[in-house]
Amino acid sequence: MRRRSLVGPLLLIGIGALFLARNVMPELPLLDYLAQYWPFLLVLWGSLRLIEIVIWSVRRQPLPVYGLSGGEWLLVIFLCMFGVSLHTVRGFTSWFPRSGIEWGGLEVFGESYDYPVAAEVTAGSATPRITVEGIRGKVRISGSDSTAVKVSGRQTIRAADQATAERGLPESKIVAVSEGGSIVIRPASVPPQPFSTSRDPDTKGKRLISRSRRVTSDIDIAVPKGAVLVVRGQDTDVDVSGMLGSADVAGDNTSVRLENITGEVRVDVSGSSMVRAVDLKSGFELKGRGNDIDLEKIAGQVTVSGSWSGLVQMREMAKPVRWNGLQTTMSFQGLPGDLRMTIGDISGTRIQGPLRIESSNKDIDLVDTVGATNINLQRGDIRINSGLAVVPEITVRAQSGSIEVTLPEKAKFNLNAATDSGDVSNQYGGELREQDSGRRGHSLVSSLGGASVDLHLNRGDITVRSGAVTRSPAQLPVLKDAPKGAPPDPVAQ
Repeated sequence: MRRRSLVGPLLLIGIGALFLARNVMPELPLLDYLAQYWPFLLVLWGSLRLIEIVIWSVRRQPLPVYGLSGGEWLLVIFLCMFGVSLHTVRGFTSWFPRSGIEWGGLEVFGESYDYPVAAEVTAGSATPRITVEGIRGKVRISGSDSTAVKVSGRQTIRAADQATAERGLPESKIVAVSEGGSIVIRPASVPPQPFSTSRDPDTKGKRLISRSRRVTSDIDIAVPKGAVLVVRGQDTDVDVSGMLGSADVAGDNTSVRLENITGEVRVDVSGSSMVRAVDLKSGFELKGRGNDIDLEKIAGQVTVSGSWSGLVQMREMAKPVRWNGLQTTMSFQGLPGDLRMTIGDISGTRIQGPLRIESSNKDIDLVDTVGATNINLQRGDIRINSGLAVVPEITVRAQSGSIEVTLPEKAKFNLNAATDSGDVSNQYGGELREQDSGRRGHSLVSSLGGASVDLHLNRGDITVRSGAVTRSPAQLPVLKDAPKGAPPDPVAQ
């Protein structure tokens, strides 16, 4: 009887599970995971076939002449070509290190040798342009009252012996030089060149800045406070603080921390584990893809676009915020309270409206939103709790899920809550009237005067309940220079 292998069905189940996870969680960076971890499919495949052959041998069944058939070898070749191509397209580094062997980001062979870093150059003015490029490792940049640019710290070179490490030291040595009216801080082997991240669609004529993974740096850079700062890196942790001028940070696999910066800030990163910005006096723009975002005390307008799959936190935003993600767009006029967003939910307290949220799959929980609220959702549960003495205008549209709205007792509002397939629960009181909207639909209405509360759900239940007044109009947050009127549509990045 011909033996049947379980390898193919198990692999199909695994691949199907991956795409199912992508459908359930639309913002899951599945392509990035496939680009990085596709070799595990080969490992799993080979392990399963080895286990099958061992079982056949123990049972004294005839063993196959070849471990894999010709068709399976063809599929292996196709999978390798697909994996390498996807890995290149998504902008990750090569699987084959330039020297040495790495496992989990650590070198398996060789020793680490540390060398001091010291460089200094006079800026000549209080507002020079300073560029930091091609440095792998940790870079801390802080503003000072001096017109000198000082670099200090250490470099670590991993090599088989000290003589080999010292031969590479002249090329990896970090220098600070004056070029074309600006100051450039970079390794000696990196010539002046345009910078391009691997995500740029047009890299013709550009050369990617890429340092050997065997050389890492841990340096501090003191620059004049008024300097215009440009940072270009790869595999870099950037920390900028105490600057009066603007800052522009870009790179691959680059984490960014910003604090106490007066000028405009722009960040464009790919594969970032964390972007944190605290106490920025002007506008902040963030583009790219990565995991966590933490923003606090930003006085200017905030614009975020791209793909972010981790935890997003915002607190004390004084000006409008625009979010343009792969599956969610959001805009509001300010944030005296806080906002928290993950791949599956949004929760916010004391958001300054008008607030607009459009998403395909999110659970939304809002408390005491000041101003109009407009939510358009395909799938998810929505909870709105308004403890304001004056009920704001609320408009909610959802395809499936549930809607729960809590409004103060004896408040003035005109309610129109309807579901095409589901129930409407009146836990508010006798002021609301239930109506039959058809064979499967129900609605709840009131005409008490005041703002409009319009809730519509295709499939699911709606609940309207009463709560206590938590804040009077005199306690409402007042944002400095808060713009009037409805906000513009979320910007398209």
